[in-house]
Amino acid sequence: MWLEAEDKIYELSAEELEVLRRSAAERGQPAPAGTRHTKAQLVAAGLVREAFNRAELAEAGFTPGFASSKDAASESARQALAVGSPHPSKIEKWQLPVDMLPFRPVMISFPPGSRLARKMQPLVSEEESGGALRVVLSGSLVCNGVRFGPGDWFFVPNRTPYQLDSDPEEETRVLYLYRFPSCDRGGRFSYDAV
Repeated sequence: MWLEAEDKIYELSAEELEVLRRSAAERGQPAPAGTRHTKAQLVAAGLVREAFNRAELAEAGFTPGFASSKDAASESARQALAVGSPHPSKIEKWQLPVDMLPFRPVMISFPPGSRLARKMQPLVSEEESGGALRVVLSGSLVCNGVRFGPGDWFFVPNRTPYQLDSDPEEETRVLYLYRFPSCDRGGRFSYDAV
């Protein structure tokens, strides 16, 4: 659920251009030229908006300092900081309004009986895999055949295939701490490895 308009233009950093190049290369496509691209062009190249950078957080009114789920502004993050997802459309994913480089804290809400088909994330670099630490807050998730309930956690390194199935009876809420390519340098985009 990447809420920005298809014609929104993004100025990509050098790190984000490298992510775009890698995504295109994995798909056997040429990388689009230039540093300015619309959301539609990025999606066509396989990119997904995974995060908001520091400047965008500030622009949206989220400033450094103490923050909690009890803050009035935090509830607006669910819409204002909604990030993209190759997941089924009913799954909601949003960045928490805090900056924790090199990780991005993301909340995800799975409706009952959601399935995330088998996938894997790209390596952060040749030296480091990156990955996502997931903590189940409510409901349950089955990852690669193992059920995780409230308080359980699991880490999936990038380039490791996984599949997720949510609780069939209730909404499942999960906190992700995610490290993807260029995240540590303020990158906003990732892609699914093929």
